[in-house]
Amino acid sequence: MVRRRWEVDFTDKKSAEVAPPPGYSQSHTNESAGGKKLSKEALDKKRAWAIALAPAKNIPMTMFMMWMSGDSVNIFSMSIVFFTAFNGLKSLFTVNSAFKGFDRPSEIIQERLFFALVQLATVLVALWKCSSLGILPTAPSDWAFRYHSLQTLEISSI
Repeated sequence: MVRRRWEVDFTDKKSAEVAPPPGYSQSHTNESAGGKKLSKEALDKKRAWAIALAPAKNIPMTMFMMWMSGDSVNIFSMSIVFFTAFNGLKSLFTVNSAFKGFDRPSEIIQERLFFALVQLATVLVALWKCSSLGILPTAPSDWAFRYHSLQTLEISSI
């Protein structure tokens, strides 16, 4: 049987060392993607920004879902509004648990603040949908039950 130059016989014990492919360089494997190694603080900062930006990527999809649910009050639109507001408020009150894996939480205050602002924006999107559905009391007539009717003192027969 004729052996080809690129053929490797794995049953042969002496051919355990395979030549690297063309263009392969050992020096590129030891560097990170940017060409320099990042410190632990820089990696923590990068990971904190990734956690802070993750909810912001969901806001356009949430707005699209709310737009698709329509302007009528039904179970589908109400469930979307409820879960958007509930998840936003829950995440707003649990900012510390989202960032609990970091060694020094005092160094990631910007990221935590941005995360809280994004969650507040999510709650505001839910309130906007409630307003467009007409279930928020924004007009004076919505508070008419608080007004007392005037008692008539005289009645005219004319």
